[in-house]
Amino acid sequence: VYVMLEMRQETDYVLHHAQKIIAIFAAMRAFARSLQQAGHRIHYQTIQEADPAITLPKLLDQLLQHYQCTELRYQEPDEYRLDQQLAAYQPASGIRKYCVSSEHFFTMRHEVAVQFKGKSRWLMEHFYRAMRVRHKIL
Repeated sequence: VYVMLEMRQETDYVLHHAQKIIAIFAAMRAFARSLQQAGHRIHYQTIQEADPAITLPKLLDQLLQHYQCTELRYQEPDEYRLDQQLAAYQPASGIRKYCVSSEHFFTMRHEVAVQFKGKSRWLMEHFYRAMRVRHKIL
């Protein structure tokens, strides 16, 4: 079951432009429809359906129980706060949890640490330049 959630925790942690949020949700909804049309099972929660009082861990507990899951796989979030929340989440006993690469970055997570190993100052411009050279992009 593919689970996609529109949640207030993702819209309210920092001020976002309304059009950005609308575009993200529109893209999520279109992706969910394409997965469904391809024959996949989808659980999609719109922002209108979301209970703002329920936390992500509690919602995951409910969904894992509802669908009688034996494992949880989630894509690496690109938001640190969400990454930490999912890493700390412990599903019910017997349910295995896996984090998989989202495969939408040019690098793996550890590469920035390798780039700056032993350096007292991290200047991202140097990392971005190295990535542009490595991937032959402008």
